[in-house]
Amino acid sequence: MKKSFLFAAAAAMFMVSCNQVEIDSNAGKLTQNNEGQTVIGAEIVDYKTVLGTPEDNVYPINWQEGDAICVNAATSNALAASDFSGKKATFTFGEELTSPYWAVYPASAAGTFGLDGADVTVPSVQGYVAGSFDPAAAIMLGKGEEGISFVNAMAYIKVKTTGTEKISNVVVTSLGAEAISGEFTTADFQTIAPKEGGNTSTSVVLVTETPVDAGTDIIVAIPAQTYASGFMISIQSPDGKVYQKKST
Repeated sequence: MKKSFLFAAAAAMFMVSCNQVEIDSNAGKLTQNNEGQTVIGAEIVDYKTVLGTPEDNVYPINWQEGDAICVNAATSNALAASDFSGKKATFTFGEELTSPYWAVYPASAAGTFGLDGADVTVPSVQGYVAGSFDPAAAIMLGKGEEGISFVNAMAYIKVKTTGTEKISNVVVTSLGAEAISGEFTTADFQTIAPKEGGNTSTSVVLVTETPVDAGTDIIVAIPAQTYASGFMISIQSPDGKVYQKKST
């Protein structure tokens, strides 16, 4: 039987380095103003929230207006257009912070900070963003004494299809025991791991507010780790049809 909805490419994985990095001295300097605020410069070392036009098959990913970070359990003001340029940004906090700085992006993903690190929530539901991925799931971690250098804790699967159906959601499920969403922790502010005793899931769903056409690139964020058994990718059309493909 001929299907009207076929995978052209099951998945392309854009893995992101989670190796230790040295703090870039040009990322920004700490300032304390007379109003008791703290201003911290932040720079993206790897990738982040907005996919730009690829150059030599590499997607530049930059800060965007409205971004906010959580540093030492304090949430920054949202970025205004004048606060960032490409991978560099300056975040302002309404209180005085003491270095060293430990940071989570986005601020909405940050949980409790403690002596052994911080809790991080990986969303179980992501929203479709045309040509990019949901910034709420694009988790980055960083640290520094003056400025903060961020590295990405996530990797990205790009799902591409052909056919005549529309797409209402995409579910990515790890075929091993690896957690994909839920409660995670970070000890080194470079990588995340499932929280011991926490509520995690081996699946994540990306939902389109309005069904999109087959052939549309759909990008799903998942934790950057080894998936020994690969994935099951399930695509659902608005009329309830489900198409599945395994990917290694």
